[in-house]
Amino acid sequence: MQKIIEFEKSLRKINENEIQYFRLINSNNILIDTKKYSKNDNPEITVVLTMFNQAHCIHKALRSIQNQSFKNLEILVIIDCSNDNSTETIQKYMEEDKRIVMVNHDSIQGTLKARCEGIKLARGRYITALDGDDAFIHKDILNNSLYVANLGDLDVVEFYSLIYKNNKFCGYVQTHKQVKSIIYQPELKTIFFRINEENDYYRPITSRTIWGKIVKNKIFKKAIDYIGNKYTDDYIRTYEDTIMLVALYHVAQSFYFMRYAGLYYSKDDKSGRYPFLKNKTCKVRKSIIRGYDSIKFLNFLIEKLKDSKLEKQTIYHEMISINSYSFSNYLKHIYYDFENLYRVLDKLYKSKYITEDEKKKIIKIKTDIKDKETKLKLKNKKQNS
Repeated sequence: MQKIIEFEKSLRKINENEIQYFRLINSNNILIDTKKYSKNDNPEITVVLTMFNQAHCIHKALRSIQNQSFKNLEILVIIDCSNDNSTETIQKYMEEDKRIVMVNHDSIQGTLKARCEGIKLARGRYITALDGDDAFIHKDILNNSLYVANLGDLDVVEFYSLIYKNNKFCGYVQTHKQVKSIIYQPELKTIFFRINEENDYYRPITSRTIWGKIVKNKIFKKAIDYIGNKYTDDYIRTYEDTIMLVALYHVAQSFYFMRYAGLYYSKDDKSGRYPFLKNKTCKVRKSIIRGYDSIKFLNFLIEKLKDSKLEKQTIYHEMISINSYSFSNYLKHIYYDFENLYRVLDKLYKSKYITEDEKKKIIKIKTDIKDKETKLKLKNKKQNS
């Protein structure tokens, strides 16, 4: 641990001008090192880059990978059935960089399945995930993360992710003020659901993203096995990072947060998987999607988290989803999956941790849903008669 601390202290903190300069190089589609790279049969790190309709911005992500000072990389690009020119764009990069391997889906699989596929194919000793609209913001981030991981033989090393919107810095994904040392099991599997007991507020110690970290190959593969085919093969559009993190922190044995900026996270509406939604109909549909995926996530928690010590944290995750705007909108438009929703609500109601007011709210939600289900059954019966 002391060697890691000393190494971190030796790192010169990068400033905003350096970040903007590195991003400018990537944005202008310029490669710092013009050397063409041959395929390496024994990569130290695999970058799993998932993309969907992001040909217009993928150069930022790819150039930020190629511009890394650490060169012993494998770059797996998983194209999830894009209908733009993603395939042609990646093929051009493959001509100059033999480390790039492209996988192209014929039908949309969703980010979780696409990412899991990349992890299964990865040959690097460590793996890092990256979305098509994000990028690394410092040339040494992979080199420094790997050095720290090797010093402590660590399963997971995380670093700062900076949030940008319209090219302006607007905060950190997570500050991690409470993480001051290496975290081992059994504490590790509880940190994502830790509750601040003073104000009874949910705030995980680690970030809620699967990117912004490097993870041992074998640990990532164990996490996928922990999730199981029921969820990894399903088309889940939201909560995919959270599902993977729950699994990761159950199978990993050690975690360290490195206080060093390394990733650029884009919040621009037109850069990601979900385009900007202009009309009310689209927004309602998105709420239904998020609500339905939240049910899948809550069921995942109920099935996987059997440790009684995690019950309170699990219940809080469920309550947050129940109270969310998207989930509330989903309840207004629900037409299916009543059984799973009842299961989640019953789990909440039976918990010894929720208040009487919360129980009343759950009873009301369940009553409203039962009324909706009854009306839907009558409607279907009339249509079929």
